[in-house]
Amino acid sequence: WKHCATDFDRPDVFRGCFVVFCVRHPASWVLSLKRRPYNALGPVPDDLDEFLRMDWRTAGRERLGRERLRPLDLHTAKVESYLAFERELAAAGVPTAFVRFEDFVVDQAGVFRSLAAGLDSPNDAVVPIRRSTNDSRKDAGYYARYYGGNEWLAEIPATSIATINDDAAWELLERFDYHPLDAESSSRGRR
Repeated sequence: WKHCATDFDRPDVFRGCFVVFCVRHPASWVLSLKRRPYNALGPVPDDLDEFLRMDWRTAGRERLGRERLRPLDLHTAKVESYLAFERELAAAGVPTAFVRFEDFVVDQAGVFRSLAAGLDSPNDAVVPIRRSTNDSRKDAGYYARYYGGNEWLAEIPATSIATINDDAAWELLERFDYHPLDAESSSRGRR
């Protein structure tokens, strides 16, 4: 279900925790949602352009009040909830960090080391995730190439780039160094 919104009544219950949010480029996120539409409460179009325009009915576990949103609006709602929850946690004295999904798949050990300062007694030995839980043929090297080399961009038809650029909340995503796609993205497999 590509992660629930963080709409919790009591951020203070997270005291003693280190809360880590994982964010993802909106175009990559929407491709993943289309590929594995967990919690889809209706039919999902095969065509990405149609998928981007569809009315996504949110499930209760997504914590969005069962709203109906287009897929990229769903991404925005979730990122907005992360940022609001980050502020609430800060007010409650709970430490937080954000991890870009792409950074994690490219350098798991580096990301874990960067988070170690937020842990009480971090383990020095990092045990990386070696294989996909969804497809055992895809290993960590595959994902490092696929995301680190922006190969996923080749899956976006040129006709979808304008919709993605218009619908993603780039002003929220600048913080994570995410930017609109250029017109050549899908043909080059690059941002």
